[in-house]
Amino acid sequence: RQLEIMKQDYDSASGDRPTFFDRGLPDLIAWRAYERLDIDDVVTDVFSHPYEQLAFITPVWPEIYVQDALRPFTLEQAGAINEMIRKTYLSLGHKIRSLPCACPHERALFVLDAVWSARGTEAAR
Repeated sequence: RQLEIMKQDYDSASGDRPTFFDRGLPDLIAWRAYERLDIDDVVTDVFSHPYEQLAFITPVWPEIYVQDALRPFTLEQAGAINEMIRKTYLSLGHKIRSLPCACPHERALFVLDAVWSARGTEAAR
């Protein structure tokens, strides 16, 4: 079900402007690989649903990490999954930028600067 939702999100995105996804198909590959589940169907879809080369990854931030119903993993497990996500994106040819452990405003500026820089234009603040 998660795979179908991700593909629908991808298909509904506008191609004429940057679109940000909280999770992409490569994340699903990484999570399934971590859980030792089959990834073949997702790998096929990754190549038919290509993302921009620039990908952002949010590092595990121990000071604010909370294990709950949405995040059932320990901090150590979250770090291992995060590393699996990073390696998956890199193996698919993406350029990774790690978000700073900072307030939302600073993170947003970081993302905008990186996107505009990758597109060869100045960020509009």
